[in-house]
Amino acid sequence: MGKRQRVDWPSLILGIVFVLAALMSFRLHPAQNVSILVSFFVVTVIFRGIYMLKIRSTVRELFRVSVTPLLVIGVIDILIGVYFLFNIRKGVMLAPYVFALWFLMDSLFGLFELGWLKQLSTRLFWVSLVTNVIGLIIGMLLLAKPIVSLMTLSFMVGFYLMIAGLAYIMRAFSSYLF
Repeated sequence: MGKRQRVDWPSLILGIVFVLAALMSFRLHPAQNVSILVSFFVVTVIFRGIYMLKIRSTVRELFRVSVTPLLVIGVIDILIGVYFLFNIRKGVMLAPYVFALWFLMDSLFGLFELGWLKQLSTRLFWVSLVTNVIGLIIGMLLLAKPIVSLMTLSFMVGFYLMIAGLAYIMRAFSSYLF
């Protein structure tokens, strides 16, 4: 009998949330709607943190690799999300820096995932590599010019979320993870 494929529902849901957040981000006028963007960020980052904590044991069992980066990024995502959930005004004021640091941390930890992703799928490995490099570039751009980046924040966040969302959707349909 052939191997039965299953859908990784948390990856699929996270991918859909990222794609929806990206589409909303593209529609926003950055100067007027930063608070909406920060609110989407809060929901997305909390959900992603929970997802990272959920897949830790599966990754450890299947690939026999260290899952410490997944634990660290999951906890950091949840803490950042909860903090800004109760401090939306601070999130709005610090939006370029918050997004820059999130992109940089997320992309750096994403590079640590490449080892086990390559075992899972070469295509997923390359998509993740490209996504993480783009995330690093966007994070550095946001840090380098925070005032200018505020005006392009909606587009840059949307661009990154779209690519990351599509990568999560691809991961959801991988036959090896769950």
